[in-house]
Amino acid sequence: MESKYKEILLLSGLDHMTEEELKRFKFFAEDKFCIPRSELQGAGRTELADLMIKRAGAKSAVEQSIDIFRTLKYMKIAELLQNEKKKVEGKPMINTKKNTHTKKKNIDTKMKNTNIKKVTNTKKKVTDTKKKVTDTKKKVTDTKKKVTNTKKKVADTKKKVTNTKKVADTKKKVTNTKKIDTNTKKRTQNVKERSQAKNCSIASATSRDKQSAVKVSPQDKVTSLGTWPGQQAGSTSFSGGNPSVVGFPASDEILNQMFCLSRNVSVHLGVM
Repeated sequence: MESKYKEILLLSGLDHMTEEELKRFKFFAEDKFCIPRSELQGAGRTELADLMIKRAGAKSAVEQSIDIFRTLKYMKIAELLQNEKKKVEGKPMINTKKNTHTKKKNIDTKMKNTNIKKVTNTKKKVTDTKKKVTDTKKKVTDTKKKVTNTKKKVADTKKKVTNTKKVADTKKKVTNTKKIDTNTKKRTQNVKERSQAKNCSIASATSRDKQSAVKVSPQDKVTSLGTWPGQQAGSTSFSGGNPSVVGFPASDEILNQMFCLSRNVSVHLGVM
C-alpha cells in the first residue's frame, strides 16, 4: 500500500508541476511537513517525495500534498491525485467532469427558470401598468367632460341671469315710461284746464265790460223778459194764469260765468 501511495505521489502529483510550480509547492511544504529549507533547496521531485514520506508517512503525504495543490489552486493535479488515492483505497472514482457538467446544467436550468419567472413577472407588471394608464386616461377624459359640462351650465346660468336682468330693466323702463306718460298727461290736462280758466276769466271780463257800457231801463228789462199769458205788453201786472216760459236777460253769459267759476275752483283745489 505504501509503495502505491509513493507511486501516485510522485507520478500523479509532483511530476505534473513545472519548475515554478514546484518552487511554490516547496514554499508551502516547508511548514506543512516541517522540513528545513536547506534540505528543500537542492531537492528534486523524488527527493522531495522521500522527505515528505519520511516526515508524515506515504498516505498522509498524499493527503497533505492534495491540500497544498488546492491552496495553490492547482485543481487538476489535486483531482487527479484524489482519484488515484481512491483507486488505491478501493473506493469508486468520482467523475468530476460529469459532476461539474451536471452542476452547470442544473445551474443553467435554474437561471433559465428564474429568468423566465422574472420575464413573466415583468410582463405582468407591464400589463398592469398599461391597464392603470388606460384607466387614468379614462378618468381624465371623464373629468374633462364633467368640466366642460359644468362650464356649459355656468354659461347657461349666466345667460339666464343676464336675460332676467334685461327683463327687469325693460320692466323698469316700461314702468318709468308709463309714469312719465301719466305725468305728462296730467300736466297737459292741468295746462288745458288753466288755459280754459284763463279764457273763461277773459270772456267774463269782456261780458262785464259790455254790460256796463249798455244801460237798460227797467221797462226794457221787463219787456225783454217777455209777456206772460194774459199780460199786456209794457205792463207789469198779470191778468192770471201760470207762466210757462221765463226769459232772463243775458242767460248764456251767466251760465258761462258760472262754468268758469267752477273751473277755477276745481283747478285751485286740484280736483280736476
